Amino acid sequence: MSASRAVQPGQTVLLGLEQRIAPHWHTYWRNPGDSGQPTSIQWTLPKGAQAGDILWPAPKRFDVGPITNYGYENQTLLLTELKLPPSLKSGSSVRLQAEVNWLVCQDSCIPQQATLTLTLPVAAQAVPSPDAPALASAKQALPAPAPMKVEASLQNQDLLIRWPAQALGAGAPDPDKTLFLPQDWGRIQHAAKPQLTQADGAWQLRMPVGEQPARAGQVLEGLLLVHGQAWSVSTMVEGIGGAAGAGGGAGGAVADKAQGAEAIATGQAQRCSGLALRRSRLAQSVGCHRPGAGRRSHPQPDALRLPGARHQGAEFSAR
Repeated sequence: MSASRAVQPGQTVLLGLEQRIAPHWHTYWRNPGDSGQPTSIQWTLPKGAQAGDILWPAPKRFDVGPITNYGYENQTLLLTELKLPPSLKSGSSVRLQAEVNWLVCQDSCIPQQATLTLTLPVAAQAVPSPDAPALASAKQALPAPAPMKVEASLQNQDLLIRWPAQALGAGAPDPDKTLFLPQDWGRIQHAAKPQLTQADGAWQLRMPVGEQPARAGQVLEGLLLVHGQAWSVSTMVEGIGGAAGAGGGAGGAVADKAQGAEAIATGQAQRCSGLALRRSRLAQSVGCHRPGAGRRSHPQPDALRLPGARHQGAEFSAR
């Protein structure tokens, strides 16, 4: 999807990759949790064009037995901002190609891949596309910086996240829905239930550290989920007496958990999932595969179409 159906030289254009996910399956956030793999996009662009990182929407927590993951179900829209070079000539066109890789899981997991292309005309002035409102809405819904001071500290083998009790003015948070999701893997033990307490005018989440805990003096980034809202957090980690990571010894206290998660992920049976991808002006019927087996088709919810064309048995039409 593109927010512009015609682009202009030097423009920053908003692109979107929509994942429509079959019921009971999920894909992954940038930090997948105990197992999994985040969606990745490898761009092939015109000379001088630059694509930013994926702008990740807030994920959901999935608990599957002893494994906890962060990701998306049903539908999600992954945004990317693309800076076009000022040297583009009006009347020409730009061809964008994205190689997308993702993992979709239920009780088992399937790695999938698609190569998508989008060609846009270059004009003196950019022209919005029909998808522009949906893309703008998705960008507006991305996690915003927390409006209050959020502190992080290490105590013994725990990571503590604190924020002023009156900052959000919405009463006591739901302890089952108040979470901190680190941006980087290994900062916490994902499957452990956070402990929410209130003291000294602040709410505090306490979580056991993971295999790669943050160290005192490092910047900790992630999302604070509270009162149904996801807030982006970037804060310096403070050390308290006996802090995990202060001397580099925290990893031994949580030994071999990463290997256990890897073994579970590797041992999962592989079967077809039914994940469809949609792009404006381009859509591709995506099959799934197992190692050592050929691609096979699967049901495509809401067929993706392009005018008067067919592709791998799926109908295509303009949006």
